[in-house]
Amino acid sequence: MKIRDTLYRNPITTSSIVICAIFFLRFLVGGFDPSYYIVVGEKKSVKDDFIHDLKTLKNGSGYDGQYFYRYAINPFNKDLKYGNKYGRYGIKIDTPIYRRGRLIYPLFAWVLAFGQEELIPYTLILVNILAFISLFVIFKEIVSIFKLPFYYLYIPFLIGGLYFSVARNLSDILGCTIFAWCYLLFIKEKYSWFLFSSTLLLLCKETYVIFLAPAYLILFRNNFNKNSSFDRYIRNALLLLPWGVLISWKYLLTILYPDITSALPRKLGGDFDFPFKGMYDSMMMEFSIAQSIKGVYILWGILLITVCLKGIFDKKLFQVNNWMYWLIWINVPLVTCFAKSIYIDMWGFMRILAPTYLCVFLFLIEEKIEIPRWLIGYSVLMVISIVAIVVLVV
Repeated sequence: MKIRDTLYRNPITTSSIVICAIFFLRFLVGGFDPSYYIVVGEKKSVKDDFIHDLKTLKNGSGYDGQYFYRYAINPFNKDLKYGNKYGRYGIKIDTPIYRRGRLIYPLFAWVLAFGQEELIPYTLILVNILAFISLFVIFKEIVSIFKLPFYYLYIPFLIGGLYFSVARNLSDILGCTIFAWCYLLFIKEKYSWFLFSSTLLLLCKETYVIFLAPAYLILFRNNFNKNSSFDRYIRNALLLLPWGVLISWKYLLTILYPDITSALPRKLGGDFDFPFKGMYDSMMMEFSIAQSIKGVYILWGILLITVCLKGIFDKKLFQVNNWMYWLIWINVPLVTCFAKSIYIDMWGFMRILAPTYLCVFLFLIEEKIEIPRWLIGYSVLMVISIVAIVVLVV
């Protein structure tokens, strides 16, 4: 009973302690070397140009955190030429329009460091830890609005991709937190703040266009139904502002890099395949323990979505103005059609699908669809293994 009372009375404190403990252990295992989080690849780096002592270099191309690291050092200065690539501070960037387009995470790290270069490797970690904690603060208010038991606010702990995002200095945790904030503002009908948070989200990761589009279509529709002729046009014109900011930012990047085209269309084209083919192909690779663990994580996502769809059919739900309802139907085909390139490793698909799993949980909360105990148990066991991987693996 005492443990239950502690969880009930101090949910944010409890969440903060757990999160900080997990990532302190990763830092400890990494010898207090922040490059354990950056994961720089030897093929994407020039050691002579490093401004920090990055000891942990990964064979091959490394991971996306190295690009956020470069732009966090200075989000505004010009990239230099590395042969046929751009970059700076020892980090080669093959697609700067695509990488630099994701502005918010490195910008937040730069602001938190007050522009001090020596602090950047640490503030990249700190921003993500603060984002993770903030997600619980947001969930506490969401759970309160829908009058659900307190333990629902601990749901973010069950989204394994969030741990992977923090562990490799990725923007997915910050994106999920801003997205949850957007959802909270949407259901509270605080539309001015919703426009602001949406702008941040689009500049954090452009793929959130898919997640935000239904909300804006709902608002467009409601403005035409509820407001006078002049007022509705003004309100709908304001709804275009976040999208205008995103387009303007992307256009500016094409001016900064005139000899490079955006890699996004080509990348997206390679990320999709026939339904379930990507999952199947990734599991047919050479057997290993990692492959088996990955299969457990893929199955968890399928089961979670299945529980959600069962709830929709059982309740015969059809809700035109329910943002999360439309996102479920958008994300189900996306998840099944992701290619092998997405499912090839657990770090990749778990953090990429974190926003999808977040949508599912938000829908379950909003519609008060009970999460089966067996799925909660499965989730807890899965997260324990993810935490072990996060602590021990570069």
